[in-house]
Amino acid sequence: MDKQDSDNAKTAGAKTAGAKTAGSDLSVFDLDEFITCLRKAVTAPSPAKAIRAEMDRYFENPEAVRQAMPTFDTDEETLFEDETVSIFYCRFRPNYTIPPHDHQTSAVIGIYEGQERNNFFTTAGDAFITKGKSVDMQAGDVLSIGPNAIHTVECTGSTPSYGIHVYLAPLSRIERNLYDVAAQMVIPFTDADFQRLVSDDEATASSQA
Repeated sequence: MDKQDSDNAKTAGAKTAGAKTAGSDLSVFDLDEFITCLRKAVTAPSPAKAIRAEMDRYFENPEAVRQAMPTFDTDEETLFEDETVSIFYCRFRPNYTIPPHDHQTSAVIGIYEGQERNNFFTTAGDAFITKGKSVDMQAGDVLSIGPNAIHTVECTGSTPSYGIHVYLAPLSRIERNLYDVAAQMVIPFTDADFQRLVSDDEATASSQA
């Protein structure tokens, strides 16, 4: 992870300067309005900063986000995607860790329920990848991630974590990477390989019972 990505992996909850604006204490969350604001933000001269400012503003009231978000049966749903921005709902279950991966684009994550940990890695040195900093997040926290960052996500609470992930690109259509630690290989990101590399302690325990 280079300096840009390390700097962008800001401590959860650190607010971008100038993010607080009139009406920023939102008592009601409207998903359509939120998506419209993010689509406008991505056209700003500094889109990553503009997206971060909007995420800070909305996630100042995570309970409003939680109450308004639809209920999904899946761990991931696309809320919106075009050529400029992708907006995803993400749920991480207890004892569940997703494999090391990159996005090849800037991202901003906001948590509205639960707790999770983002672990960041570097490719510097002789090791395949080396674990660097970790960022613990809870409801109301927002995290910026640089385009070259490598990370994993794990749920650290006894209940699932729920969040909205925003990417400054059409994430489902860009080429990005998975890092197979056991095989010491960088492989193209596919859903099949992603699921193969997921660490799910509950599933492992059930299969060994």
